[in-house]
Amino acid sequence: MFFETSMNIDVLRGASSLRPAMVKIYGFFHAFGMIDLSPFVVKVATWCRLAGVEHSLHEGDRNKAPKGKLPYVEVDGEVLCDSTHILKRLSAKHRDLDDGLTDYDRALSRAFQSMIEEHLYFVSLTLRWQDDRGWAVLQPEFARYLKTQGVPGLLTGPLTGVVRGKVKDAAKAQGMGRHSVAEIEAAGVELIDALATFVGEKPYALGDAPRTLDATLWAFLYSNHDAPFENAMTARLKSKANLVAYIERVRERYWMRRSPPRRAGAAATAACARAGNCPSMQGSARGRSLLARLRVVVTSPATRHCDRVDRLREGSRGRVDHGCS
Repeated sequence: MFFETSMNIDVLRGASSLRPAMVKIYGFFHAFGMIDLSPFVVKVATWCRLAGVEHSLHEGDRNKAPKGKLPYVEVDGEVLCDSTHILKRLSAKHRDLDDGLTDYDRALSRAFQSMIEEHLYFVSLTLRWQDDRGWAVLQPEFARYLKTQGVPGLLTGPLTGVVRGKVKDAAKAQGMGRHSVAEIEAAGVELIDALATFVGEKPYALGDAPRTLDATLWAFLYSNHDAPFENAMTARLKSKANLVAYIERVRERYWMRRSPPRRAGAAATAACARAGNCPSMQGSARGRSLLARLRVVVTSPATRHCDRVDRLREGSRGRVDHGCS
């Protein structure tokens, strides 16, 4: 399904010479015709949609990121990193979606954000990269992306295998990867059940208006619902009528708007996105040398399609170093 990957707020409100500068979001890449492979990139873009902030999506380079991770954004000449920190700064600069929330609702929001980003994410990650069923779906798409970046076809197979090994190591260091597939799926099912109970029949996560939590909740539900991975967790999600209705509600209200493209090549990107075969977003790494591209792929894969599993590894004492904040 095609989504506009840029939004001009003139569509939402009259043109104004006082409008804030566009937020440029740097993420990973289109995959399976989706907004971005990373739910954390989708989270930032969705927040911009909910808040009516003009933005555009671009393919990022982690070597240019302040903390070596994606997503990062540029706004008013400032570069911001880490999706949670990004939203805090954007809320202060533009609009606070949580204005008027009680302390209890703010605490509830933070707790569910952590549950989604620190638990549901690793369930999804492990089912995509470690489970052979998920890898059979992901590997061809990842290999295709490597080819768009100039990696020779003969090297894409070995490279995807190397990257997969690194992600599996990261999942084991975090802990989720030490479980069986059945145990991981069971954990995911429990999380989906909890989210379904929490959302209930409310229009949005915390009531009648979209809040910051909705950016996280929608991004992760959408990423698991629309991506073509089949497992017990995604099946459970698709069986929850209220969660599916929530996904469609936010999609229709905030992602299906049509607005003038704000970047070169948007027409071509739109055409291939409609076909579910979009090679990459603007700002690709083609200009870099092949060795530089290979170094980025092997040492910091697009495998980390979020900003929560940057350089996970087990320390000499068995500790887990999260390489991110």
